[in-house]
Amino acid sequence: MVKDQASNGPSPGESRKYRSRKQKPCDLCRKRRICCIREAGSDCCALCNTRGKTCTYLAPPPVRRRLPQESTQRSVSQSQSAISRSDQNLHHTLQYLGLSGDQDPYLLQHSSQQKLENAGHAVWACKKVNDNPEMPAQFTIFPDKHLDARPIYYPQNDVEGTAQPHKDELINAYFETVHPSFPIVSRSEFDPQSASTLYLASIYALSHVFCPEAKSIDPWVFLNFLGQAIPLEARNASLDSIEAALLYSQRHTYVFRAPTMPGLMAEIGNLVGMAHDVGLNVDPTNWKIPEAEKKRRKRLWWGIYMEDKWSALTLGRPSYLHDDQHNVPMLTTADFDDYQASNRKSRKEEISKRMFIAMGDLSIILSDVLSTFYTVRAVQMLKDMPSEEKDNCIFSFTNRLNQWDSVYSSLYHGNHDLFPDPTGTLQLSYYTLEITICRAVLRDKYDHPVRKRGEKMVLLVIEMLRTLQISRLRAFWWAVSKVNFSIVGAFMFSMLLTSIEDWEIDSWMSRITTYLKLLKEHSINFDTTKLACIRLELLSKVDHLMEEGGSNSKTNESSACMPAPSESTDNATAESREQVRLGDGNGNMTYSVDDPFEFVSFDPFGDSENLDWDALMGVSLN
Repeated sequence: MVKDQASNGPSPGESRKYRSRKQKPCDLCRKRRICCIREAGSDCCALCNTRGKTCTYLAPPPVRRRLPQESTQRSVSQSQSAISRSDQNLHHTLQYLGLSGDQDPYLLQHSSQQKLENAGHAVWACKKVNDNPEMPAQFTIFPDKHLDARPIYYPQNDVEGTAQPHKDELINAYFETVHPSFPIVSRSEFDPQSASTLYLASIYALSHVFCPEAKSIDPWVFLNFLGQAIPLEARNASLDSIEAALLYSQRHTYVFRAPTMPGLMAEIGNLVGMAHDVGLNVDPTNWKIPEAEKKRRKRLWWGIYMEDKWSALTLGRPSYLHDDQHNVPMLTTADFDDYQASNRKSRKEEISKRMFIAMGDLSIILSDVLSTFYTVRAVQMLKDMPSEEKDNCIFSFTNRLNQWDSVYSSLYHGNHDLFPDPTGTLQLSYYTLEITICRAVLRDKYDHPVRKRGEKMVLLVIEMLRTLQISRLRAFWWAVSKVNFSIVGAFMFSMLLTSIEDWEIDSWMSRITTYLKLLKEHSINFDTTKLACIRLELLSKVDHLMEEGGSNSKTNESSACMPAPSESTDNATAESREQVRLGDGNGNMTYSVDDPFEFVSFDPFGDSENLDWDALMGVSLN
């Protein structure tokens, strides 16, 4: 009987035609998780038929439905983020067409799809902004969803809710204090109602320290959101997101340690990549875009250029930008905002514009200095270069800096009576660049005439720091200034260690002591000098360790003369005012330095003596 029932079942070759996706399995098939195959018109499935079992269907199988978790998280994340972009209504992103890409701009200049408004729901379109056949300028247009612009892990938006009680005060503080020193945002065109959350968060993060009304707000709400959102926004870069990333790269330091701001150089690379995606490196003067956008593009490009070059200097890293890959003309005062509320503000804005232009011109010189003296190949090339050719190279740079100083020195030497005065960053950067050239030259030849030039710049920095007014403190916030102060201090140590005469050693010891005391004094209410304080403490401790090592070289003899940090602190505590000698070591230019507080020495090494250096280097290198 079983055999007959089995013969009535479907053969393996015929089994497929009996399968039905809608057929509910019997209990036996369901337990084995196999298809319940039934012959047409039969109440017994093939499995039960071959086993002689009664084919029963006792209960429906549990329905296992996959919850739309991904779509739910995506909608929740997007609703919470509530990101409003200037092009959100279009849901499209424009990307600049490079000359060497597979989408040849010389070919696509014949494309008929030339307008963004005609793109509609298309997955690709082309927009031509320049009719020049020799240098076509075009953008391809993609839907944001094709660029993964809003992934499910986009950070939750707590920015607006946090800033809302003091939103107006934060924005006013930005334009009153931050903007004069870094005037890339157009005040007349800025609309907080339509600005993106990313854009607003970067403004809040910079203005928070200058807004007493918002002191109760945790600034890390803004910084954490920016740190998570900017790398995602880089996938579909826009002028808003680039401006926000540029401002974020200038953020304030809240935790002061011996290292510089972690990950900054990688962020600069990300910022440069975003700039190239939207074609900021190409001159937009003849493009078919609004004049306001042309000006904004120029300001953004030169802001990124400055950030790249000065970060390369201060962090000792290669520059991301190559001068043969951009042709954006230098800024003029006409490229900035024309907003004027009063005569006093108008004068402050004029100084602010000129200061930013001067910083751009100085950055061009810096770029040439870095490529000439501070690349891996340049070190060997300079070593093999004839002395006469090297001196001509040095003279060309010092001559360019003299010309720059003759044009712009009135900005930071004049009596502006401005509050805040935004020119401190520019003045320190000029002195630092002069010292940067001296460092490169004096690596090989300690008695080069440029040594006197470096000594002069050190004295100017000390004098600048000694006479620093409160009007400058508020606008002296550029991130590069923190390390520039440290570069000056490191150069002073180099001058000390390469000194031969006793009077010169004593002179540099006095200058270092004075400089460190000034940094300590200002660091109470001026965060820009705190990092340099830590770095000089570190260098002082290194010299003290060299002294304990017992080396008999002339270098270490001069190092041994440098007091340890604890000794310096004790002497400062014992005397409320101490006469410190400046100048040429003969007693000229004396003044008093107040040291009214006890500076807690920072230990940059920690328990470094017990570190397993071999194991550490093995892990790092392997």
